[in-house]
Amino acid sequence: MDLLYVMKQISTLVNADWFFGIPFVSGDADGNAGLIYQNTKSILGANLLGLQLANEPDLYWENGKKGPDYTQQNFMSDTTDVRLTAVALGTTS
Repeated sequence: MDLLYVMKQISTLVNADWFFGIPFVSGDADGNAGLIYQNTKSILGANLLGLQLANEPDLYWENGKKGPDYTQQNFMSDTTDVRLTAVALGTTS
């Protein structure tokens, strides 16, 4: 969370806005995706332009993040789970 506070201070000094990436190793980002959504939105407020979830799922297997049987359907299910967690926490719609 220190990074988020530093980002907020930078925004105060130079009016910077931010995109922030959510780690995506498991469907719920190891149980922290909802907290990351909540804290990022709470700390950065109006300076948060958007959040990014997941990147290059076709490389997850090659990078040892998922098994070789990880499919596009698994990816869509995992990202939906993270989004629903965020909605349940009231951090997005």
